Amino acid sequence: MGRDAQEAPPASVQVRDTQERLLAVGTLVDADTGGAQIEIDTALGQGQLVVLTVLGAAGPERFQAEVRWVSSDGCRFVHGLRFRK
Repeated sequence: MGRDAQEAPPASVQVRDTQERLLAVGTLVDADTGGAQIEIDTALGQGQLVVLTVLGAAGPERFQAEVRWVSSDGCRFVHGLRFRK
């Protein structure tokens, strides 16, 4: 019944352009040391440089990232981001 008691809800994310203008808010689908997969309401451009802020339980974490791919399920857009060093 419902969500496993130990499973945390997905983290929220904010996506900003390199000038710090807010582009979208959404949820973190998956992440590792090299990048992240996010779901938002807006399609970003492939190759676009963004600043991703993950609003997790440990506090906000910011990453410079490049949009590598975009897919849509009709009303939401899933993006693959590669973190920049």
